[in-house]
Amino acid sequence: MRRVTVALCALAAISFTTSPVDARAPQREGFDFVFEFVDDSICGFPIEFSFDGSGVITRYFDEEHNPTRVHIRTSDDARAKNVETGATATGHEVSSVWVDVNDGTETSSGVPIHLKAPGHGSILTQAGRVEFDEFGDPTFIAGPHQLSDGDFTDFCAALI
Repeated sequence: MRRVTVALCALAAISFTTSPVDARAPQREGFDFVFEFVDDSICGFPIEFSFDGSGVITRYFDEEHNPTRVHIRTSDDARAKNVETGATATGHEVSSVWVDVNDGTETSSGVPIHLKAPGHGSILTQAGRVEFDEFGDPTFIAGPHQLSDGDFTDFCAALI
């Protein structure tokens, strides 16, 4: 998730070079995304992941028209499928990321990962709030973070 956030922030920073009519007003831009990949290291068998969603990037400026903050909101439908057996988990996810352009800190909140499987209920959840320093290291964590903690027991069992 952190890599996706960094990529989105880089995209937002590139757009700072535009000259808006009133640079002090926040600039909003919507986007759609599809992110798909296969991973065979999590459970020992290949899992096809797909995320299909949309988001909004809002850029904020100071009175001298310099960027100060970036806010990224996303919502997506997710799917994780065992390529060999067809067992599938699905979810709907929402997240909000604030980046302070001046000091490089970041605050992420919401439910960026929440997958459920029939007969198993919730099998993988990454939710709550995480604050990162300018080096990308977490300084505050609240909520369940199975993905970050490497807790894939329920996830792998449901996709066998």
